[in-house]
Amino acid sequence: MAKKIGAVILILLIILGVLAYGFRVWEKPDVVFSRFEGALSKGDTKTAYTFLSRTIKAEIPQEKLTSLDSFVHEMERKGFAFKPTFPEFCRNFFYREFKRGVSQGDVVYTVEIGLVREWGGWKVVSVR
Repeated sequence: MAKKIGAVILILLIILGVLAYGFRVWEKPDVVFSRFEGALSKGDTKTAYTFLSRTIKAEIPQEKLTSLDSFVHEMERKGFAFKPTFPEFCRNFFYREFKRGVSQGDVVYTVEIGLVREWGGWKVVSVR
């Protein structure tokens, strides 16, 4: 009897874990992004990074990201397309951050955006 109860509890824990992960996967990018911006505006970079650093899917070397053109080229080479399928807020975020870096006189200023395609939609998995 104790083994059956233990097995049922284990199965319930597995089901709850899958459901919790599923809800995390289904997070809307707009919601995650607004939380990210909120944390950044408060100056809490650690929390901001936590919102968007699920996993880093595409590492692009720093030297290849010295300009907006090279960023777009590298992202397209990785399979991303700057068309309506690319989330508008990601593109806007990158342009805003790129301009901020240039205006601050950064020699190399980069923003890496990691995306994965999941069930018909894009999910942001990292922004650095």
